[in-house]
Amino acid sequence: MPKVDLPLTPPLNQRTNDITKDAKMVNCFKETIDGKPWLVKRPGKNVYTVTPALPALGQGLWVYNNNLYAVANGTLYQVTGGTRVTKGTGLNTTNNISWANTATTTSPHPYMVLHDKVNGYYLDATGNWVLINGQVQTVSVSNGGLGYPSTGTFTITGTTGSGAAGTYIADLSGTITSATLTSRGTNYSGTLTVNFSGTPSTAATASAALNSFPANPVSGLPYLDGYVFAMDDLGVIWQCDEEDPTSWNPLNYITANAEPDKGIGIVKHLNYLVAFKQWTTEFYYDNANPTGSVLACNTTATLEVGCASGDSIQSFEEIVIWMANNREGGRTINVLSGQTPQVISNKAVENFLNASDLSTVYSWVYKIAGHTFYGLVLADQDVTMVYDLNEKDWHFWTTSKAFIGGREGYFECTFVQTFPANTKNNYVLDAVTGNVYNISVENYVDPFGPITVRVVTPRETFGTTKQKSNSELVILGDELNDVVNVRHTDDDYNTWSNYRPVDLSLDRPVLYNLGRFRRRAHEILYTGFQPLRLEVMELKLSGEAATE
Repeated sequence: MPKVDLPLTPPLNQRTNDITKDAKMVNCFKETIDGKPWLVKRPGKNVYTVTPALPALGQGLWVYNNNLYAVANGTLYQVTGGTRVTKGTGLNTTNNISWANTATTTSPHPYMVLHDKVNGYYLDATGNWVLINGQVQTVSVSNGGLGYPSTGTFTITGTTGSGAAGTYIADLSGTITSATLTSRGTNYSGTLTVNFSGTPSTAATASAALNSFPANPVSGLPYLDGYVFAMDDLGVIWQCDEEDPTSWNPLNYITANAEPDKGIGIVKHLNYLVAFKQWTTEFYYDNANPTGSVLACNTTATLEVGCASGDSIQSFEEIVIWMANNREGGRTINVLSGQTPQVISNKAVENFLNASDLSTVYSWVYKIAGHTFYGLVLADQDVTMVYDLNEKDWHFWTTSKAFIGGREGYFECTFVQTFPANTKNNYVLDAVTGNVYNISVENYVDPFGPITVRVVTPRETFGTTKQKSNSELVILGDELNDVVNVRHTDDDYNTWSNYRPVDLSLDRPVLYNLGRFRRRAHEILYTGFQPLRLEVMELKLSGEAATE
């Protein structure tokens, strides 16, 4: 009788955004070994205990100055050895955070710069936490007055704020000819007044301006050639002074305006800044302009494809991955290598992309178990779709909370950092709870429930739609002192047979007497606490099935 090998690594094949039907791999990935595809269970999570625990909601995870940092519920925390220390407050309590680090030179370098899509902030190496637009950037003398001493000082007052000060120089008549800011102060707002020391016969007048970090910046905060860049939703790209994120000159900007579409996100890619807009993408390079922005646009590289969500953008090594917007074709997942985009999503993935309202989107990239994974969370669809850059396949990953009476939902892995760098230590911050985890190939269960591995095959006729019988079903894979459960459907995933256990510790893990069918799909379910690798399902068929 004919035997048929049924692969256990099917691509996602959802006909709609309904995860309950059609072929899929859940909480596992494909690994090609000696030319053969194997199903491998995904790594598990361990709780990384933080004392006191971080509050919900988690908003971002970062590494700075040899420490791990997290933002949760609007507060920046340093997490060292499992102990949290508050480093900054006042951030938006729900938005995802964008981050950058400057170069390490002399104190107070390096700086950590971040924004919450509302305001920009920095933390310096001495622990100062500063609202960027609360600092004075420039002082300009409009009338030097008369009778001032040859040198003196000035202070600046505002509706709020303190600490901004500087020095001035006056000529022989006592007219102030220059004013130099020596301290930018903090927390300024409202109308600023410059107050010069001395007892002049005619008072000098001067104006002061605050930093020009953009209001309501879009996702991304790239660092390129000593400058930190931020973009607003009008496509205006602002920059700090070289290696000085305390200073954002109001004249140092350039506008991405090849098309009048909305700014969505910005990222560093190779030697470029990539400005993603709603329908277009522009490339900028450091042109070393002496005034204004240092950037210039490579107009020949502009793409007629945009970005649907800035929170989908991830940069890894020499590629960028993002959820693209296409005027005519809806949403796709694209990878940018060089200046050429390539679509990596299939129709099944795009069903979920196009159904999403994009109200809550998370994305991440990490390398583990010899694979590099890009994860995209669409919270409104309750789905996490994971792309394996090595095998070029998509899978679903989930989180089960069965141990605490909860349900199975999208994979709660929303922010990922490797710390220390170039190690296997992957830290995960959960956006919903603020919990921190380690993710490891040596862990085979999640903290609140099993890793529910599920593979559903496509509907197969095995060469004919005529009736055929399945007398044996064998699961080939690693020997394991555990069972998997198998069931099948003959009516397009609407109803299923009862699960039947297959003992993987046997020399021949087999089921008998699986009935007759015309077209059938199978499901394998594993909820155990051990590593799992499966190669193929072998079916023994009779009737007019395909021959060996």
